Amino acid sequence: MKRRYVFRAYPTTRQQRGLRRLFGCCRYIYNSVIADRQMTFETRLHAVEESRPTQGNPDRTVRSFDANRQAALITYERTRKPWLNDVSSVALIQSMRDAEQAFSNFFASVSGNRKRPRVGFPRFKSRFTGKQSARFTSNGFRVDGDRVFIAKIGWVRFVRSRALPSTPSSVTIIHKPDQTFEVSFVVEVAPVDLAPAIERHAGIDAGLDTFAAVVYSDGTREKVDNPRFFRRQHRRLRKAQRDLSRKQGPDRRTGKKPSKGWRTQQARIARLHSGVVHTRTDFARKLARRLASENTTIAIESLNIRGLARSGGHDAQGRGLRRSIHDAAWGAFFANLANVAGSRLLAVDPAHTSQTCGVCGVVDGPKPLSVRKWECQACGAVLDRDWNAALNVMIAAGQAEISNAGGGDFRLQLAEAVAKEAGTRWSAGEVAASTPATLSGKPKNPAASAARRKSTGGPA
Repeated sequence: MKRRYVFRAYPTTRQQRGLRRLFGCCRYIYNSVIADRQMTFETRLHAVEESRPTQGNPDRTVRSFDANRQAALITYERTRKPWLNDVSSVALIQSMRDAEQAFSNFFASVSGNRKRPRVGFPRFKSRFTGKQSARFTSNGFRVDGDRVFIAKIGWVRFVRSRALPSTPSSVTIIHKPDQTFEVSFVVEVAPVDLAPAIERHAGIDAGLDTFAAVVYSDGTREKVDNPRFFRRQHRRLRKAQRDLSRKQGPDRRTGKKPSKGWRTQQARIARLHSGVVHTRTDFARKLARRLASENTTIAIESLNIRGLARSGGHDAQGRGLRRSIHDAAWGAFFANLANVAGSRLLAVDPAHTSQTCGVCGVVDGPKPLSVRKWECQACGAVLDRDWNAALNVMIAAGQAEISNAGGGDFRLQLAEAVAKEAGTRWSAGEVAASTPATLSGKPKNPAASAARRKSTGGPA
């Protein structure tokens, strides 16, 4: 399979000027392709009618673009703009292909053939955006140790923190908003099987109070603390952004350029964000690799993270909730988990995982987020909200044994709260507002529940 290896690059001052010129030329070609497509849409010039009959419509035709015209676009632009000859044509061709791919993704998304999130109409690239990049294929670069030769740029040094497993098929030179450069190689790697020798299954419940509550089929469990990387830098970011607002920024309407102090302050803010991204990515990758190497299968909730990120009120509490959801970055963690676990990652419906009792299986009704420990009104078990949900996720994936043939039942121990753990009691109003059948009154048989907890020896 293909994998991307990214390294920090340190081009010289002359090479940085050449790279900025290269980025500008790639932007120009990309925007030229988009402008040509828009003109074709509006005027219907340079369009080709292709016959694509179907069973229901044998006379169906589809309007496509003239491939020969697109292929000759770079040659035509280089005759009009001599400064395009100062950079390698390999990167310009790749920029044109990127624009073509953007339109292909847009058409596939509109027609419904693309199953991923919907893609909008391609937009023009701006030099004011922080990230700039240019890609070269095998005929535009070569690697020698900790150096990479970029066509018409020269030998660029980078920090080779690990060896490349194979010869790279392409390299992308990236200029980030924090004014740093990176080189990204695409290489072929052999898939690594991280499945453990001993069969063990895991269920994960993602949350905000704790990043992940994990229960295992061998009767153990753990909670992973939420590192809150963005929250740690929030105060420094607020101060830095206030300082930026006092400086002269760019004005696209008048064409006024930003001041040198504005650019310096913007780079400081970008470095703070870059530190948050790097620490968050490192945390997600290490945790995903550990879980994939210790468990045969991993069950997670199929969360609608986009919908959760739009939840909450319009007050300060709602904004704080949305900020915490973005800071947790569940999507990045699940993506890393899918990369290392593959088909061993199982996604289940998250409905009622926090409401179902992990001991008796009774749905005990909805509860506010402030309730971290609750008592089942059917069996009297005192349950931890996160561990109970993680156990229900593992059961829903079919990887948990509900009752052992030997007689013991580990569901009570995995779902139960720690005896001395501080919990949140329901108020009288919350209990009254809940359904009487499941949330009001005392447990049906408190003596039987106490005897059951005593026979199991307490929580694990």
